[in-house]
Amino acid sequence: MYVIYGFMEKAKSILTALQGLGFACWSFDILSPIFLIDIQQTAKELNMLS
Repeated sequence: MYVIYGFMEKAKSILTALQGLGFACWSFDILSPIFLIDIQQTAKELNMLS
């Protein structure tokens, strides 16, 4: 019983860490685009991930 409980706690912490990593990557993707406005006032998006 205690072995299964320990395994479940470890799996829970690993999944929580992966969820945090996914959220960090998503946040970086949302916040990283750089918008450039040239002389003709047209906006261009530079995204480091795409």
